[in-house]
Amino acid sequence: MYEVPNDWQDLIEEEESDYAQEMLSAYGPFSVVLYSRVKKLNLFSTESDNGFLGSLAGFYTDNMHNIGNEKSLQNIKDLVQQFPPIPKLLKLFEHYRQTVKETVFFKLAIDILENFYKKTEEPVYTELRSQVLPFAIKFYSSLNKLIINEINELIKSYVSRSKSLREV
Repeated sequence: MYEVPNDWQDLIEEEESDYAQEMLSAYGPFSVVLYSRVKKLNLFSTESDNGFLGSLAGFYTDNMHNIGNEKSLQNIKDLVQQFPPIPKLLKLFEHYRQTVKETVFFKLAIDILENFYKKTEEPVYTELRSQVLPFAIKFYSSLNKLIINEINELIKSYVSRSKSLREV
């Protein structure tokens, strides 16, 4: 079993709220690490009626629709910088046993990173080709179609505002 990296463990232990503990139980360590990092930046309300997942997707969607605006672009860059490095995410995904719910945050990260780099790296796509796409390939190839459909249904049920996030 893969141990959660020490810096992640520290962030998880710092999050004492009931909300963070519920997220850890339902969505795993990656969700709490992302929640903690985003909360510190105060980019958006992390405990809204939509939940963190809905708020995250809504924030992303709203800013991607206005990506030509300098403030929206900076918001997206700030969000993307809160994701752990892709090699660390990949290692966690490969070695940590996830439930379908835990896998949702990995899918959302892939979608956000893929869309961000498609919009901002034109035409070279260095990061997209070298990091994001290999992670996406490993992610999707490790799941069967039923699980992918279940992940998409979970995302739909939690995130009504995220119409621009693509389905598999």
